[in-house]
Amino acid sequence: SDGAPAPRADSGSDSTSRATTDSSSSYCAMQGLRELESLQQRPVSSADEQPPAKRARPGSGKAALEAAELLARAERELEESQVEVAAVDENGMKAMVLAVERRINDNMALRMKYPDRPEKFMDSELELFSHLKRLHVLATAPELFPTFVRTKCVSSLLGLLMHENSDISIDVVDLLHEMADADGADPDDVKALADALVEHGAPAALMEHLKRLDEAVDEESRAVHQSLGIFEALLEASPELSAPLARDAGLMSWLLGRIKLRPFHANKLYATELLAVLLQQNAPNQALFGEEGGVLALLTATSYYKRREPQALEEAELVE
Repeated sequence: SDGAPAPRADSGSDSTSRATTDSSSSYCAMQGLRELESLQQRPVSSADEQPPAKRARPGSGKAALEAAELLARAERELEESQVEVAAVDENGMKAMVLAVERRINDNMALRMKYPDRPEKFMDSELELFSHLKRLHVLATAPELFPTFVRTKCVSSLLGLLMHENSDISIDVVDLLHEMADADGADPDDVKALADALVEHGAPAALMEHLKRLDEAVDEESRAVHQSLGIFEALLEASPELSAPLARDAGLMSWLLGRIKLRPFHANKLYATELLAVLLQQNAPNQALFGEEGGVLALLTATSYYKRREPQALEEAELVE
C-alpha cells in the first residue's frame, strides 16, 4: 500500500486468531502506526481540513512522504509478524466472523460520525483490516464453507468492496479469491460458496470494484487478476452462470475492452482466456459477442502484432 490508512493488528478477544501475530513484531508495527497517527493529528483549520482520500499518492509534500514511509514500514512488519495459523474449527470460524462483523459496524459508525476526521476512525480501520486478514485461514478449511455462508458474512464482505479505503476492498477480493480457489476443496463446498456469492450480488459488486482499480498500481493490478479468478471459479462451480455473467453483470463488455488495451499484460491474457470460456459452446454469449463488437476488439488486439513478434511464451499464447 502506498499511503492509505493501512490497518494494524489488535490483540482482540478472539482466541483462535491470537496465534497469527508475533508480539514483538506487532509492537514495532504499532509504534510505526502511532508515529503516523501523530502526523495526521496535527492541528488544521476548518478551511484546510479535507475529506480522507482513498489512497495518498506520492508527491503530496514532505509530511505525506513521511507518512507513506511509516505506513509501508508498519505494513511490512505486520506481514512479517504473521506465523503459521492453527487449524480453524467451526466455533473458531464463528468467533472470527463475529469479530469482523463488529469491526465493520464500528468502522462504519465512526466514518459516518467523523467523515472529515480520519484520525477518529483510523484505529477502527486498522482493527477491521487485521480481523479480515485472520479470516484468510478459512481458505485452508473449505469444509467450513457451507457453515460460513449461513453466518451471512458473505453479504458483509461484499459490502466492503465499496469501502473508501481500497486496502480494505482489495483484501476482500484477495480473501474471496483464496476461498474460491482453495486447494483440495470438495466441489460441493465450493458450490455452496459460489451460490452464496451469486445470491448476494457478487458479480455486480466485483464489476463495480473493477472499475475503481488502476492497473498501473501493482496491488490493484493483482486485485484485477484475482477478480477474474473469482469469476472463473464461479463459472467452474456453476457453468449455467455463463450467460448471466456475460450479459447481466457486464463481464463480456469489460473483457472485450480489456483485450484491446496495449501492450501485453498478464491480465490481458487472463481476459482472453475467460472470454474463451464464456464463448465455448454458448450460443447466447456468442450472439452477445457480436452485439458488443467482439470481432473488432479481436482485430484491434491482434493488429498490434502485425509488424511485431510476441516477445515471450505467454504473449504468443495471447496471440493464438
